[in-house]
Amino acid sequence: MTVVGSKAPAKVTINEMTTIASVVTHNQYIVGNAIKGSPLALRIAAGNVPNFVDLETGGYGATILDALNSAQTPTMANFATLSSIVAGCVKRVTPDACNRLLAASTPPGGGAPTDTLAAVESIARNPGH
Repeated sequence: MTVVGSKAPAKVTINEMTTIASVVTHNQYIVGNAIKGSPLALRIAAGNVPNFVDLETGGYGATILDALNSAQTPTMANFATLSSIVAGCVKRVTPDACNRLLAASTPPGGGAPTDTLAAVESIARNPGH
C-alpha cells in the first residue's frame, strides 16, 4: 500500500515500508480496506507519508534519515524491524511467518487480524502491546 497524496511522484514504489508509513499516518482514518476522512485531514496525513518513506524508492524518508531521528531515537530501528517482519510474511521466509505475524499483532481483547494491512493497523493502534 502507498498513499501518494495529491501530487504523486513520476515513479512510485509499493513495499513494506510504504505500507507501514501509509498505515501509521492514516491509521485513524482506515475503515476496513478504505481510507475515509475529511479532505483536510487526509491531505495532512498524506503529506506526512514522505517523512517516513521516499515514495519513489520505497526507502527511508527525509525525516527518519535526519540526524536527530536516525541516531537519537529508535524510530529508524523500529521502522526497519516492523518492515522486516511484514516482509517475512509477504515473502514466506518460513511457512508460519504470516500466522506468527497475525498472532503477534492481535490486539488486547480482540480477534487476530486476517491480513497484513490489518496486522500493521493493529500494531500502529496498539504499539505498547
